Amino acid sequence: MERYHFHEFFEINYVLSGDVRFFVADQIYQATSGSLLVFNYTDLHRSASPPSALYERIVLYFSPEDVQGLSSAQTNLLGCFVGRAPDYSHCIQLNPEQSAVLLSLFDKATLYHGTERFGSDVYEKIALAEILLNINELFSSSSSVRSLRSVPEMKRVLPMLIYINEHLHEDLSLERLAKTFYISKYHISHIFKKATGFTPKEYIIHRRIIKARKLLKQRELSVQSIGECVGFNNNSHFIRAFKALVGTSPKQYSLSSHHKKDLKVIP
Repeated sequence: MERYHFHEFFEINYVLSGDVRFFVADQIYQATSGSLLVFNYTDLHRSASPPSALYERIVLYFSPEDVQGLSSAQTNLLGCFVGRAPDYSHCIQLNPEQSAVLLSLFDKATLYHGTERFGSDVYEKIALAEILLNINELFSSSSSVRSLRSVPEMKRVLPMLIYINEHLHEDLSLERLAKTFYISKYHISHIFKKATGFTPKEYIIHRRIIKARKLLKQRELSVQSIGECVGFNNNSHFIRAFKALVGTSPKQYSLSSHHKKDLKVIP
C-alpha cells in the first residue's frame, strides 16, 4: 500500500488490469480495467490493493509548464485538472473503444520520450497535448466513477477530514478534535490511522503544507504570514515541516514559482 503523497507534477493513471482502490483526499474510487484517474498538485492521494492482488497501470506525470502556451481561450488542456465543480470525480470509466484510442496516444508519446533525434522534444509535447485533448473530452462525456465514501472505515472519519480541511488555520490538536467529535483521543487516532494511513497530526501537516504551496505560488504574503494562515504558530516549525515534505524551503519554493509566473493554475 502506498502512503498518501503529493507532488509538483500533474498525474494521469490508466488501469490496464486488476482492481485497485484510489484514495484521494476524502474520496475513494474502486478502479478496474479501463478506469482513468487524474490528479493535480494539490491532490493528496494513494492507491491500495489486497496483498495478493495484482494490477497493472500506466502512469504519466507531467508539469503544467510542459503544455504552457498550447491552451487557448476556447481549449484549456488542463481543464479536467483544475477549476473543479463540487461534484467532481477524479475517476471515469472508459469503454473498449475509448481505451484503445487513449492507449494508442500513450504509445505515440513513448516513441519520442528520451530520444535525442531532431524534433523529438517538440513531438513529445505534441503527443502530450493530444493525450490531454483526448482526456478532457473523455471527462466531459464519460461515466464518472462514484466515490465510495460510505465504506465503513472512511465513513467514520469523513466528518473529521471535512472539518480539518475547513479549519486548517485553527487549533487542530488531538484534544480539540476529541472535544469536537465527542470521541476519545485514542479512538480518533486508531480509526484515523486505519482509514487513511496517517495519524491525525500527519494528515493535518500534509494538508497545511499543500495549502501553503498554493499561497506561496501567489506571492501575495510573506512566508511567516502564510505559515500563520495555514495553522503554524511557529515560523521555524513551518519552515522545517515544509522542507521535510517539499524538499526545499518556503522561500526557495516561492522564488522558483515566481520564475514560472506566466503559467496560472487555479485548482
